[in-house]
Amino acid sequence: MRLARGELPAALELLLASASRDRAGGRPGDSANADLSAASIEIELGSLDTARRRIAGLVDGLPALRDVVLVAYAAATVSAIAAHDGDPEAAARLLGAADRLADDAGIPLFGGGERPIEDRRRSMVESALTREAFARAYESGAALDEDGLFRLLRTVVEADVAASEDGARA
Repeated sequence: MRLARGELPAALELLLASASRDRAGGRPGDSANADLSAASIEIELGSLDTARRRIAGLVDGLPALRDVVLVAYAAATVSAIAAHDGDPEAAARLLGAADRLADDAGIPLFGGGERPIEDRRRSMVESALTREAFARAYESGAALDEDGLFRLLRTVVEADVAASEDGARA
């Protein structure tokens, strides 16, 4: 389903209601998926601090869910935050990891126009680096094992949350 930018706030409200309901009685993966979708919409709306806090609350619980697609989606979403924060190398590494995981699961994450937000985010990261630097970082991310990926996710999210909290105190 594709949404126009003006429909994003209403979609966010529906997702948050869904996540709340899922936490009350649904499967944990459903709630995490709704929260990641909400974070992605928040990024599109420019609410980066809210998205950071939402994702920070999910990262530690992701390994227990054993859902490769959800981890790929989390990596792609966190890459958007890293890119917005001026760390295109970390963003490219996360994109490489996300793409590999999605490919392993047989679900294309980029290309073909099926996922325009992800395609646009990838283009943004590619344009921030030289072709060679993007390829190196992307391949480095694709080669990460599970522990390495979760360390990178935590590093990006925790640094972002700390910076966000410091900015709020200033």
